[in-house]
Amino acid sequence: MKLMERIQVVALKWVGGFSLKSIYRLSLVLYWVFKPFKLRFKRTIRINLSRCLPDLSSRALEVLAKKVELQTIWRMLEMPYFWFGKNQDSALKQCFGEAQFKRDQARGLGVIVLVPHLGTWEMVNCYVGSHYPSAALYKPFKKAYQEALLRQARERHGTEMYPATLSGIKGLFSALKRGLCIGVLPDHDPGENGGEIVPFFGIPANTTTLIAKLAAKSQVPLYFAFSERLPKGQGFQLHFVKAGAALSDLDLKTAATALNSEMSALIASYPEQYEWSYKRFRRTPWQGGKFY
Repeated sequence: MKLMERIQVVALKWVGGFSLKSIYRLSLVLYWVFKPFKLRFKRTIRINLSRCLPDLSSRALEVLAKKVELQTIWRMLEMPYFWFGKNQDSALKQCFGEAQFKRDQARGLGVIVLVPHLGTWEMVNCYVGSHYPSAALYKPFKKAYQEALLRQARERHGTEMYPATLSGIKGLFSALKRGLCIGVLPDHDPGENGGEIVPFFGIPANTTTLIAKLAAKSQVPLYFAFSERLPKGQGFQLHFVKAGAALSDLDLKTAATALNSEMSALIASYPEQYEWSYKRFRRTPWQGGKFY
C-alpha cells in the first residue's frame, strides 16, 4: 500500500472513532468552510431538486438545497463510524415495521431488502447484518486496497458481500435460496443494459430490473429499509416498509415503474436526507442536451 493510501486509511479509522455528536459538529464546520465555493455536488443537488420537485418556489428550493448539502457532508463523515467504530447498536433509537419483517424472515424463504440512498444506509447494513443472516451487492472499487477495506468494513457486521458483477449476482441468487435477507440498491443507474427507462419523480430514469427478476423468480417478500437521521447526532430511527406486489410483476417495465413510485413516496417524506448529489438521470436527455 502506498503512503497516501495508508494516510487515507488512517484518517478514515480516526474519524470512525468519533461520536455521532462530534461527527455532526464536524459536518457543520465543513459545511460553513465549503459554503462560499461553487462545488460540483452543489450544482447537481440543485439540478435534481429543481426538476424532481418543480412545485417548490425558488426560495423553498434553496432552503432545501442547503439542508441537503449539510446532510451530504454529514453522511460521508458517518460512514467511517459504521465501518470502524464500536457500539453502533446504541445509535439506533427506534425501529418501525420490524415485527412484520421478522415474521416474514422467520419463514426461512429469504427476504429482499431494498436500501435506497435515503438517510444513513450504512446503519441498515449494520443492523440487518448483525441481527439477520444477510448478503448484499456492492459496486467494486478500482483500487485493491479500497476493495479490501470496504469488504472488511461491511462484512464485520455479518453481511456476505458480493460484487455487482455477473458472478456476484449469481452469488446473491444463491444466498436468497439459502433463506438470507439480501440487500439491493434500488435507486442507482444500473448501466446501459441493466434496466428499463421509467419515470422517477416524473422524469424518465434508467431503473434496475434486477429486483423484479429476483422477486419474480423467488416469490419472497420485499421490504424497503432506510435509516432516518435524527437531529444533532442523536442517533437514528430504522424503518422497514413492506413493498407492494407490483414490484414482483413479470412485466419488467411495470415492476420498475412501481419500484420508483413507492421509492419516490418514501423520499418525499424525508427529502433533505436523500442523496440528491448523485447523477441519477445521467442517461436522460433534457431539452435537446444532457441532463447535467
